[in-house]
Parts: sequence; structure tokens; C-alpha cells
Amino acid sequence: MIILALILFIAVVIFAVTYFVSLLLFKSIVSLQSGNKNLNIHKKVKQIILLFSIFFTIAICSWYFIYNPAHNNETAYIEKTLDKYTLTVYRKSNLMAHDPISLLQKRTYLDSAKFEIPKPEGIIDGTETIYRNTYFKFLKGSNITINGESAIINLAYIDNYNKQKSNLSLNGVYKLKWR
Repeated sequence: MIILALILFIAVVIFAVTYFVSLLLFKSIVSLQSGNKNLNIHKKVKQIILLFSIFFTIAICSWYFIYNPAHNNETAYIEKTLDKYTLTVYRKSNLMAHDPISLLQKRTYLDSAKFEIPKPEGIIDGTETIYRNTYFKFLKGSNITINGESAIINLAYIDNYNKQKSNLSLNGVYKLKWR
């Protein structure tokens, strides 16, 4: 409820600033052209400025809430460990949703995942992939495909919370570099 009130307050401030700046800008441009300092703005012009301010506020707020700074890095790293290979991917993740202030701040942190895989090339089934220190058990049919200089991660698992099939947020195409 507090977050909704804060969002509404920010939207009202953006609207008010846009409206009054537009009004002052219009008045100053017209007064410079006509030389009349005591200019009354017509009702129709005020309505147009009001509509512009409303649409501008909606556009700014929409962009802010649609824009997401979280993304997967383009490069994945592979290295040989004792008897397996480790594929490491990095991601900029949003701070957790239970912290509503960070939701508004759009702050991120660098997250990584290390997958233990049996071979450095080819199609590796999800059941052969180990993601240590997590509860994920990847499903048969989901996979990691490594060929040459690229890796395609397409892993799915059963979510322990709602028992539904979910795709891993790190799925995607990566450039591959050896360490």
C-alpha cells in the first residue's frame, strides 16, 4: 500500500512539473512574440497542455516500470575440473521483490551459476547437468548444447514451490570462452 502511494505521489509530481513547465514555456514564447507581458492563456490551450502533461506522465511512468536492467551476460566460461567440466554463466539480477524500495530503485547485483557437465562438446541432457547448492533437478529433454564457440542453455525444472515446469532464467545463447 505504501509503494502504491509512493508511485502515485511520484506520478503526480511528474504531472505537476510537466504541466507548469509547459504552461510557463508556452506563456513565455507567446509573450516574446507578441510583446504582451499580461497574457491570459485560452481555455483550449490549457486543455491541450493538460492532455500533453497527462500523456507525458503516462509515458515516463510506463517506460520506468517496463524497463528492466537485469540481463544475462553474453559470454559463458568453460573449464576442465578433475573429471568433469564446469560451465559458468553470469547474470545481472534485480534485487529481491520482498524489498519494495529496491523495486523502485531498479538496482541489480551480479549473479553467477556453475553447471557441472560431463563433456565439453555436443548436446548435454538436463539430467546429466548438475547445478550445485540448489534444489534444481533438470528435466529430461531440456539441455545444454555446446558447439565450437557457442553454448545454448535450454534447461527446465519442476519448481518445488508450485510443482510446475519452469524454464531457467539463465537460458539463452552465449559466446563460449575457455579458462
